Amino acid sequence: MDHATAATDVHNNDTFLDCMILKFYKLDIEPCKSRANRNCTNNARCLKGLGQATWLINQVEDIQEEDKNLAGEEQFCFRGLKNLGATCYINTFLQLWFHNVDLRQAIYKWRPNAISNLIPTSSLSEQFLVNPITCLQLVLSMMQYSVRSVVDPTPFIKCLNLDASQEQDTHEFLSLFNSYIQNKLNHENDKSIQKTINQQYCMKIAYIIKCSKCKFVSERESDFYELLLRVKGFKDIDECIGDYLKEENLDGTNRYACQICNGLQDAKRFIELRKLPPVLNLQLLRFESSNGHSRKISSFLKFPKRLDMSKFVRPEQTNPTNANVYNLFAVLIHEGQTAYSGHYITFIKKDNLWFKFNDENVEQLKDFNLKIDNDDDFHSGQNGGNNDGTGNGRNEKGFHKSKNAYMLVYKLDTESNRPLLNELRQSNLPDYLVDYIEKDNQKYLQEKEDLLIQKCQERLKELNHQRLVRQIFSKMELIQPQTKQCDITVSSNMNNNQNHSQLNETFDAIDKSWLMNFFRASTSDEVPAIDNKSLLCMHGKLNVDSSYKCISTESADQIYSLYKSDIRLKLPEYFCKQCIQYRMYMSRLKQTIDDDQKLIRNLGKFKNCQDENLYFVGKESMKKWKNLRIDSIKRQYEVDFKPATNFNFNEDLLCQHGQLCSDSSKRTLIRHQAWLILRKHFPGSPEFDENASPCSDCLEIDRNRQIIRDKNYDIALIQRSSLINLYNGELFRYWPDLLAGHCYHMIATKFYMAWKKFVSHPNTTPSPDSLMQYESNIICTKHSLFIFPPFDDKYVGYDKIYLILDQNEWTALTEFYNFSIDVSFIRINDSENCDQYELKPGFCSYCHQTFVQEEKQKRFIYDKLPIYVKKIVTEEANTDEDFNNNNPIKKSKIIDSNHNQQHRNDFETVQKNNQQQSQTNQRKRTLRKRRMFNELEILSSSHDKLKDIKVKIMQHFNVATYDQVLWYNGKQLLSAQNNCTIGELEIEPHTTLLLKVDDMMDENVSPVECTNVGNNGPEVGFKEIIIPFFLVKVLSFIYFENLFLFFAIFLAM
Repeated sequence: MDHATAATDVHNNDTFLDCMILKFYKLDIEPCKSRANRNCTNNARCLKGLGQATWLINQVEDIQEEDKNLAGEEQFCFRGLKNLGATCYINTFLQLWFHNVDLRQAIYKWRPNAISNLIPTSSLSEQFLVNPITCLQLVLSMMQYSVRSVVDPTPFIKCLNLDASQEQDTHEFLSLFNSYIQNKLNHENDKSIQKTINQQYCMKIAYIIKCSKCKFVSERESDFYELLLRVKGFKDIDECIGDYLKEENLDGTNRYACQICNGLQDAKRFIELRKLPPVLNLQLLRFESSNGHSRKISSFLKFPKRLDMSKFVRPEQTNPTNANVYNLFAVLIHEGQTAYSGHYITFIKKDNLWFKFNDENVEQLKDFNLKIDNDDDFHSGQNGGNNDGTGNGRNEKGFHKSKNAYMLVYKLDTESNRPLLNELRQSNLPDYLVDYIEKDNQKYLQEKEDLLIQKCQERLKELNHQRLVRQIFSKMELIQPQTKQCDITVSSNMNNNQNHSQLNETFDAIDKSWLMNFFRASTSDEVPAIDNKSLLCMHGKLNVDSSYKCISTESADQIYSLYKSDIRLKLPEYFCKQCIQYRMYMSRLKQTIDDDQKLIRNLGKFKNCQDENLYFVGKESMKKWKNLRIDSIKRQYEVDFKPATNFNFNEDLLCQHGQLCSDSSKRTLIRHQAWLILRKHFPGSPEFDENASPCSDCLEIDRNRQIIRDKNYDIALIQRSSLINLYNGELFRYWPDLLAGHCYHMIATKFYMAWKKFVSHPNTTPSPDSLMQYESNIICTKHSLFIFPPFDDKYVGYDKIYLILDQNEWTALTEFYNFSIDVSFIRINDSENCDQYELKPGFCSYCHQTFVQEEKQKRFIYDKLPIYVKKIVTEEANTDEDFNNNNPIKKSKIIDSNHNQQHRNDFETVQKNNQQQSQTNQRKRTLRKRRMFNELEILSSSHDKLKDIKVKIMQHFNVATYDQVLWYNGKQLLSAQNNCTIGELEIEPHTTLLLKVDDMMDENVSPVECTNVGNNGPEVGFKEIIIPFFLVKVLSFIYFENLFLFFAIFLAM
């Protein structure tokens, strides 16, 4: 088709064509009046919402002002510490040690024997990271004298062999490292630093047992670095200390072996505080273990700003000079729900100001009120309020409270008021540290200066790009529309004086995506080259359907002078009249097709005249003739066009010989007038009137097929009458049904189903060739033996693998189908009534095991199939019979194989059950499993890990992964199996997991930060530095669980 001729058929008027060009190119629309920053896709002149608002509204800061801000000194008084993954708990202790001036100075004075002050800095890297005290010196000195705002504690972490990705026990780490530091300082020649740790933290505690009969007192003093206080059930710190010092009666089976009385006597045991240190560490036992899991105690605890310990010390140890009055110095916080996850931060008081140390971030609190918890449950109140430790109200004056504090640090009143002498002097630092810090500071300042220059250059580029964007955009918009609104209706009476076109004005089209990149780029260097080739049509002009915007020629001149381009689309030069003419023709054609469709429909409503000829039309062609007509035009005009239909009009009624097909269902008759309309659209299409004869060759083929169908029908009728019981499915046998002395034969179920389908529908289903092609389903190809064991009904049945036939059925069946191997079975009873049998060929146990393994693997390989989770509360679990019997999956009922009638189902019922099962597998909506409120359906694959399933359960039931106890097939899924796939755990689809929530779960616990489950491994980071790890665990257990009992036994010995 010549689209120019087609356009002439529409209208031969240049003014009308110009109007249509502007209409199709979306240039006849008034300017956008909407204030919304949204681009109009139907207006090529709309330039809103392309990204220029950032440059037109926001002002880039002045370069000189930016230089001042970047060049200005960073204002920070304390340095933060880099978190290497899960090292926040170490960062809290590093901050505590740094702000203890005496400890810091002692660390500075320590000298390793292997390193001399005269060691050159170049060799420092090799010998520096060998000793934890040396690494601690580096970190603390960097925190004091480095110009960096954040210090990297990597040397210290690596030296301790700590896993930076795993949190460890904070109390154990602090105790062991304090002991280690003291041990190292004991070997120093300088006596002023030998006992630094003991002088700062060590307290004397006496363990006393007093016999109630002879009043003999047995006591033993010990040194400790902190008090371990239980918080569960207590409201304030005084109650916790009182519980620690409370008196306990030893009676009954727990009586004391008194060495004076020489026998077991009732006694009292208690603890006395003999001496308190300048820095008092109070460890709050926030975590308790149960069932292998650690649970956090999130109850509020009140503690004072000033702590008077006089009432807890023996009267002779107190004095009126406030020697036992402490001021709150630091609070260590754990944010999280378990000991295996969460985050540690520190609040430290310095010069009457509170600072928050959160790894890299150091923040000075705005007021004197210490706010600890993120949820603002903690307040330091000026007035009285709720002080019961349970609410969120304000505390009484002079007290704090928190539910996340796990360690409190108090300093003596005299210690707090003591001036910090020589804190900033570097005289105590080793020379190698001074050299290292000076070089690091120089390196950092140089990097900072280079960064400043780079940022200034980037800011300058941004400012220049902003000015360029504003300059170009101010000239970009087309002020007036290119034409007035034009009527697209084709009219022969069009007035040439109406709708004046303005195609003589010039402007440019440019790629819309490039404009967006230009406006959104930070600098001109980020703007890509202009690619306008994607906007071209097949004629090398502007494509109507492409994504473009029209801009003024003046702005286009400036853009093309700055950025590379492949082609410049000047308008109206690049308007494609051919595409517009084609679109006009297609619009008219679609209208004509719609009119003809209505006419054909109306002709079909009336009966044809007796002398009127009728014509055959293919049913598919009649249904799709509109699309066929449009595709015929597009196929000629458009490049790379893919038609929706794959045939030409009326070719669907042709046979393979090119004649009228013999199948009358593929064609229909239409009236002569309707045929003329269709022939107008499809000239040269195949034409057959009602008197045309079908293809003779096809009629012969149809006759031969009918003969074959009749023959198959007779064969199927004979086979069905000979095997009527087998056909009806009335004699399905199982192993217990077999009679002694009778011979039975096995056939594959697949053969039976194929034979059944043939006998039921012989006209449409081919007959199975022979029994031989199905023998591989029951006989192993390697040994030619029977795969399945006798007396095992698991593989017998219409829906299983093989069926059992008697001798008569086998004889009748083999008359119609050949076989190569006859699997026969004879049951024999001996005199002792013990079953014996004869199986030919024999049973192949090796191939059976292979078959079982292959089937098992197939069951556990699946993708996106449902697994159900049922949540059982404690009360329900106690009454659930399946759960109590370690069988959480309710088994389906097993049919009793001794009842023959239950096996003899009608085949039609069996077929119906198969259809229902098939529908169930297709997840038909009406047969879909109904879920209760306590059930969850998870679409999973066999390669999904158990921990992924637990995360989904957590998101639905709001139960943390560590509190989930899952059961499957009577077995508990352990936390150690979290990284195993559900295929490896042999969890099948469409089965149910039982979820029991751990009783230790707190109702208010939110399962955030709890995806790291199973982190119960030993803390091996510092086991080689201090003492063997197993000894640490033994001593920790004795200390926490059996402290009094341990010392009682020791004294009794």
